[in-house]
Amino acid sequence: MGVSKTSTEKAAAPVAASGISCYIGPNILGVIQKATIYPCPKNEALKTPVVAKALAKYPGIKDLIVSGEELGAGLIKVKTPGEPLFKAYERLARSL
Repeated sequence: MGVSKTSTEKAAAPVAASGISCYIGPNILGVIQKATIYPCPKNEALKTPVVAKALAKYPGIKDLIVSGEELGAGLIKVKTPGEPLFKAYERLARSL
């Protein structure tokens, strides 16, 4: 019979990547839309033709694509003054 893991061991286990990522920045007409979900990890989403083209014009988009695991916290941080995601959002919004 297998040994059961304690809750501490379960919490310490690595979290499997969800395999999705999401753009949480401002809408940029004709370039990228807020809440766009990519069915791949962030590093792959950044290489897709649409995102790569958007990054050429607006490099700040890179900071506002988050993994599925970071999405919940990212949506809060992007609205919280002082957080790096908030600052990245504001920088990008001002550059539009």
